[in-house]
Amino acid sequence: MPAEAQQMLQDEGYKYLDVRTAEEYVAGHAPSAINVPVVFLGSGMSPNPAFLSEVQRAFPKKDESLVVGCKSGRRSLMAIELLSQAGYCNLVNLTGGFDLWAAQGLPVDK
Repeated sequence: MPAEAQQMLQDEGYKYLDVRTAEEYVAGHAPSAINVPVVFLGSGMSPNPAFLSEVQRAFPKKDESLVVGCKSGRRSLMAIELLSQAGYCNLVNLTGGFDLWAAQGLPVDK
């Protein structure tokens, strides 16, 4: 699905919300992606208590069209659940995550 997500970003006005850690983001991310980690890795996955407030600062309109991606697709599903509960309504999960995005040769910024 990364190719379809890229099409949405280029042609349909979607924005990319990268919910991986800051370290993962710095190592490589989709162009123009906004990074807001949904969890912090380390001793387990601890939720980012500021996730929703940080997303609301970056994307104040809850009808904003967002592609939500992580490394493989699990954290992005968690993020979509939180965002849906907060009233965001135009959300697309990046199936396969950034790993598949990069593996398919789609653009990567560092």
